[in-house]
Amino acid sequence: MEMFSKDHRFFSNKLPNWAIGAHVTVILCLTLLGLGMAYLAFAEAFGSSFGAFLLLLFAALLILLLALFAYRNLRKYLDYAIKVELRDAGYYYSFHNKKTIKTEEILLPYEKIEYVLIGKSYLLMPINEQTFNGIEPRLKKVAQAKLFIKGISSLEKEEILTFKIGNKEMLEEWVRVFKENQVPLYHTELSLNRAPKTSEAIAGIPKQEYEGILTFTIGDIISDFAEDDEYLMEESKKRLVKRRKRRKYYSAFIAIAQIPMVCLLFPHFPIEDGFFTSESDMLPWLLTLIALFVVNIGNRKWYKPLLDGFLVVLAINIGLLLVTNRTDEFSEAVLSYNLMVTIFFLAGSYLHMFSRWLWGRFR
Repeated sequence: MEMFSKDHRFFSNKLPNWAIGAHVTVILCLTLLGLGMAYLAFAEAFGSSFGAFLLLLFAALLILLLALFAYRNLRKYLDYAIKVELRDAGYYYSFHNKKTIKTEEILLPYEKIEYVLIGKSYLLMPINEQTFNGIEPRLKKVAQAKLFIKGISSLEKEEILTFKIGNKEMLEEWVRVFKENQVPLYHTELSLNRAPKTSEAIAGIPKQEYEGILTFTIGDIISDFAEDDEYLMEESKKRLVKRRKRRKYYSAFIAIAQIPMVCLLFPHFPIEDGFFTSESDMLPWLLTLIALFVVNIGNRKWYKPLLDGFLVVLAINIGLLLVTNRTDEFSEAVLSYNLMVTIFFLAGSYLHMFSRWLWGRFR
């Protein structure tokens, strides 16, 4: 959740009125567009064109999901009040849940702060970039400083708080305040993007005294964020390595699964007007789409959906070539299935990417 500030020492997550208005406008537009397409699907296409019905219905669901995603993100700012302040007495943090009326306040007096650790992190932000179509905004990873502040609160409880700073002058102000109050400062070359907030974790982070120089520049675009330099506990590292190895084969497995489906399953489906018409043929279509979307969750590389889509198209065509006694009608139905899978998958993937860009643009 992004924090907003009028100076270098006080921050809150309160959205400006213009930003709230922009969010509400986008949510309303997406909701009306999604409902309109759903109406067209059932009122115009249902019963007349099965392919058009599916296309309109799926597009309506995607747009409505985008509207729900935008609404839930807006609620994070409206339902929770977060404040961070570098006070004269110490580091102050407050969290207020407006729905449950739960409030948490923590004050770490400077004299009770054991140390402050400064490491690297990033924030996804829309950055104008020159493209073939002119200057367009693209989501980029922008380097930030992430602070781990460890100490004993005014309630005599050990606390480890974190905060991100995306402005060089702001970091210099915080460093000045900490030094004036004799708070030990340390620096690490590792990324603290996913480091857990535990005493065990930060105790194991390689660190040295901070002498006013970072190994990265705040505000720089990180073209290829090196996940290998992220500090993780050994158990987390093992899980991450296993997950990366598995994800490499997921897309290939989904594509290869198309070959036996086309060869063994599809020849038994009835065909009408170039489409498989039985209700059972919806199952492989839905399973393929769901699997592709799940594999691409969290993906931020624009070419990944194209690559996965290409593998699926290739596998479907291989399956078609392996079918004996195939007819022109069967080939046309397989082509329709092929187009339905790739169009819905690519449209959904890039709509999701566009929604992330839109969120970054107007938040």
